[in-house]
Amino acid sequence: MKLTIQPNVSAGPIEFGMSSVQVRKNINKAFKSFKRTPLSAHPCDYFEEEGIFVYYEADGRVEAVEFVEPAEPTFENKNLLTVSFAELVAFFEKRDESAEIDTTEFTSKLFGIGASAPLAKESPEKPAESVIAFRKGYYD
Repeated sequence: MKLTIQPNVSAGPIEFGMSSVQVRKNINKAFKSFKRTPLSAHPCDYFEEEGIFVYYEADGRVEAVEFVEPAEPTFENKNLLTVSFAELVAFFEKRDESAEIDTTEFTSKLFGIGASAPLAKESPEKPAESVIAFRKGYYD
């Protein structure tokens, strides 16, 4: 599923602030709900067939969406899960001077987008393993 990220607003049909009921209706695919940690205030939803995790605030409103294959999270017409991690980092470095970047992850609070690439430390040509889109203030 191609999901265009609108910074700090939405990822495809999932808008930040939307209820879990609305998300499930919009995705309309099988999902599993679970708490990622025992301290999680609200369960997340995992749409395995689509490669989408949806994270909710304590009140059940969307605060972040994480993508793994086969999802196709796109930003400025670039599929963020198919380009090399090195290219992805360079792409965001040009657009956000305040992006937090290291050898295996980056976070752009400006665009509300981050990525994790554990294999990039050894092989920067590998793509990110996951991409996250999040609401403004998610990491504050």
